[in-house]
Amino acid sequence: MAPVGTLLATLAALLLAVASFPADVLTNRACASKFPIASPVERGRASFNDFFRCFRPGNVIASFLDGLVDAHPQLLRKVSVASTVQNATVAGYRLSLSESTDRPAIYVQSGLHAREWSAISSTIFALTTLLDDANAGSMAPAAFDWVFVPLVNVDGYEVSWTTNRLQRKNAAGVDLNRNYPSPYVNPSPAATFDEDYAGPAPWSEPETRGIKNFVEDRAFAGFVDVHSYGGSILLPYGDTATPHKDAAQYALLGRDMKEAMAHVNGSYSVQFSWELYVAYGGFQEYVARAFDKPSITIEMRGDDFIVPAATIVQRGRELHRGLVQFAKEIQRFGDNHDHNFTTAGRAKLN
Repeated sequence: MAPVGTLLATLAALLLAVASFPADVLTNRACASKFPIASPVERGRASFNDFFRCFRPGNVIASFLDGLVDAHPQLLRKVSVASTVQNATVAGYRLSLSESTDRPAIYVQSGLHAREWSAISSTIFALTTLLDDANAGSMAPAAFDWVFVPLVNVDGYEVSWTTNRLQRKNAAGVDLNRNYPSPYVNPSPAATFDEDYAGPAPWSEPETRGIKNFVEDRAFAGFVDVHSYGGSILLPYGDTATPHKDAAQYALLGRDMKEAMAHVNGSYSVQFSWELYVAYGGFQEYVARAFDKPSITIEMRGDDFIVPAATIVQRGRELHRGLVQFAKEIQRFGDNHDHNFTTAGRAKLN
């Protein structure tokens, strides 16, 4: 038997570990025990699943999304987008009303920053709502497929559930939303220990390289990057105040999305990204320049990175309305009416 002193020291260490563990992690783990995911997922009612009663860890997210695919094999297909530093898979989910694999799609991602749980849950809720619509044959607009990548920073998200709730960067300590190329030089680059460290070079991270290859090889008509928090619809550019050539169209797009999201009691501002703050190496700027397609960032509403699980459905509904409006608007945006969807040709979405 161990000495009493050793036992007391062990107990003290355990109590300290529990006390220092983020309260919302403990709250959501307790919530998950109370509300396990209903399986199999009910067709046509995926957005009503108890999954959305709590924030969920990465393995549960993956299991739920795989369950969606299993329940809707004619509508939803899982694709591999990238790998992470720790060799986890960054998964995407292609939603389509058509059997064709070469239709243009709208790309929606979240979770570049691990601590933004609300962005990730909102994206998954929007996906399930569109899936419910598609199951009823009413997904709008029908001109596009959707590709959702709900969790890019898989490694960092795991850290946010275990050791650092406010983890932002990937496992290599790089901000994935600063790791894309920019034609402008950052006059004050972040140090390695900073939260927005851009990495040693653009594309240095397997997550960003994988996304680059994925979007370059497929037909996308528009891009949405979901973050939290702040309640903003952000338009390009973020690395220069020089207006985008389609700035007027972007302003109208943002206004109409704002109005659509307001129908769910969502109050969002619209501004060009640089007006919030100047940032270099962002995903939004990369795809806007590389493909000349509508590219926006949505910062979900909230007062903090840590928010109650009771807000999940509300934020998800806001995002769903915004995405549907985005899809309607981009049909008449820029060159989309010419169906010139990629720089590399109309490759299959596989």
